[in-house]
Amino acid sequence: MELKKFEDLKIRDIDGDELSLEEFILFCKKEMERGLKVYVGSDSQTFYSKVSMVTAVCVHHPSKGANAFYVKQKVSKDLFPTLKSRMMAELFCSINAGFMLQDRLGVLPEIHIDIGSDPNKCKTFPFKKEFLSIIHGQGFVGKAKPDGWASSVADWFTKT
Repeated sequence: MELKKFEDLKIRDIDGDELSLEEFILFCKKEMERGLKVYVGSDSQTFYSKVSMVTAVCVHHPSKGANAFYVKQKVSKDLFPTLKSRMMAELFCSINAGFMLQDRLGVLPEIHIDIGSDPNKCKTFPFKKEFLSIIHGQGFVGKAKPDGWASSVADWFTKT
């Protein structure tokens, strides 16, 4: 079992309603015409022998509102022998979605990673510089918490 690409999964809105890839892209295009920007973030949660991996695409404008969509997949916990390997999978799910959006919308979304800012409390903090470098190396703008919020949106859907 391996991770699937964003476009190969069921796309859902925040209410859980399913959209086709074409409906999702059309919605994003309309929102971008209104001035909204696109953000991507992923998060994962381990449940027994499975990992729930969620990637969220958020369209947001500070004064014009926001909307979010997500894809979810459950994969074997054995795919991720370390915390870093699981975090790397989250990163690559976000980058994959970013490239798909670039191809379909002609926009480079901002990629948000699920890495906290406190080096003393956050086990993932040591990956921050490396992961942001990977994002930037792929041509995207990347942010970590607290500035990177899209991964927190993905977190909402890992538990459902």
